[in-house]
Amino acid sequence: MKKLFLFMMLTLSLYACSQPETNEPEPETTPVDSVANMPDDFDFSIQFGVGKNNEINTFEGTVTKDLIENGTATAEISLTEEEMNQI
Repeated sequence: MKKLFLFMMLTLSLYACSQPETNEPEPETTPVDSVANMPDDFDFSIQFGVGKNNEINTFEGTVTKDLIENGTATAEISLTEEEMNQI
């Protein structure tokens, strides 16, 4: 009898924790309206990671990767206008 009671409680607990399904579609990601107003000289620089040793810098056209024990590696990068609009 105890096993049946425990089984029923477990079943009800799992049922109560389940998420209801919704038929709502996922929101689409669309470009921000300000993209149309993006200045011609739009560039950015972002540093991230431990010690901020990783960097993407479109002003200088470089990307730097922290190699932890082996210093850093820097490469030249050129983003297209479409990629800059996506950012």
